[in-house]
Amino acid sequence: MSKADWSSTQARFACGLASGLGQSTLFNPYDRAMYRSIVEKKPFLDGSNWRGNPFAGVSPSFIQRSVSAGLYFPLEDFFRRTVSTNYAVDGILVGIIGGVFTTPFNSVKYAMWSSASTSMSCTARDLYASGGAARLMRGAVPTLYRDMSFGVVFSVLRHKGDNGFVNNVLAAFIATAISSPFNYARMKVYGSHTPIPTSIILSGLGREIHSHHPSSLFEQAKFTFRTLNIGWGALRVGLGMGVGSQIYNMCCNNSLL
Repeated sequence: MSKADWSSTQARFACGLASGLGQSTLFNPYDRAMYRSIVEKKPFLDGSNWRGNPFAGVSPSFIQRSVSAGLYFPLEDFFRRTVSTNYAVDGILVGIIGGVFTTPFNSVKYAMWSSASTSMSCTARDLYASGGAARLMRGAVPTLYRDMSFGVVFSVLRHKGDNGFVNNVLAAFIATAISSPFNYARMKVYGSHTPIPTSIILSGLGREIHSHHPSSLFEQAKFTFRTLNIGWGALRVGLGMGVGSQIYNMCCNNSLL
């Protein structure tokens, strides 16, 4: 890689960090409410989901979002220029990196949302003391499944059009809906005091869906959408990736990349 290419890569990653900062700060109250709605099985707009400090967990959220959302775009650019011109492959690679790197920060963030703790370092220390590195990496399996399936769909669809705000929102919405069962399993893992295999969570979800109005596919579909938070969850990711893509593009254009 030439010096100019290296400088360009550094600038792109800096723009990705700027995108992650904007997303994590703007959408943290939304993310916190959505997590509580899934773990506590309450409607997303229930007032109790929004009580308390709406910016609790912002520190680990910024680090996690910087990679999983903000750095999605520079990583995709990097893999397309150095590894593969296939957007599906690029999306899988981004998903693997994002899933592995962000899992410990997610563990800390969700633990902070489930308690009165406001200290990222104290929460991380308590989690490590309770189960070592395995406790911090709890949730890695469903996170990897979610991020890889999301990456494939999002990277392919967002490059089908003009790659603008609306196209990114729609692509992320569809990718989130498709990967939502893994996100559901991920939330359940983070909300549990003991490890639960992803297969057990998903099989339990399947039985629950089937037992809910078994004679009506329409009612089962409604129950599935509500349980997986596909509406609010997909909208959140769609808006986040749409906003993030515009921050990233503006930053890159201003940097004359």
